[in-house]
Amino acid sequence: MSVSKEDREDYEEGLHDRQKGVFDQAINDVTVNHPDTEAYYKGRRGEQLDEDKD
Repeated sequence: MSVSKEDREDYEEGLHDRQKGVFDQAINDVTVNHPDTEAYYKGRRGEQLDEDKD
């Protein structure tokens, strides 16, 4: 099973936002319209997408 393009993009954005500190993440959550998807939050938590697991 493959990951949809939208989920992949949301996941990658979550990985990018994960590099920010806690304060910057909180500011990002308040001021920026980031994806509100499971894929985004998995990336932000550093988890693999289910479809990427071996």
